[in-house]
Amino acid sequence: MTLSSSRRFAANVSTAADPVQTLLRARGCPDRIVEGGLNRLAEQWENVVASVTAGYALGLDDYLHDMDVRQILEDALAVAGPSARRLAARVAAVDEKLRKLLAPAGRCLWGDALARRNRWTVEKNWWYFTRPREAAPALLEDIGV
Repeated sequence: MTLSSSRRFAANVSTAADPVQTLLRARGCPDRIVEGGLNRLAEQWENVVASVTAGYALGLDDYLHDMDVRQILEDALAVAGPSARRLAARVAAVDEKLRKLLAPAGRCLWGDALARRNRWTVEKNWWYFTRPREAAPALLEDIGV
């Protein structure tokens, strides 16, 4: 085994042992997200919150994708275990900031059937049941505001 193949093997072993990276790969996340793990997801979520803070300028498809980031982050935190406590606190602080900028959407933005299938609830998966107060007219129209 050459030195470069040893490094590749070691990288593959550590990736396979990381439950967060395993989850992210299974979800079809891009390599940059898989490799960045929880920290990269948290950064991406912070960017989403910054976009909402500025008055969300994109449409419904982009908004749903951005809320999917939060769901993946939730699922990744669940498999990460106790070592992710500090990151979970960081995410909670960002969530608190975002929740002040949102209003109830009156329904799951992905639709009731998908909410039932995934067991999403307003309490646990609030990001799918809320909408920005300040957003592009097209987004608000697509949501039915």
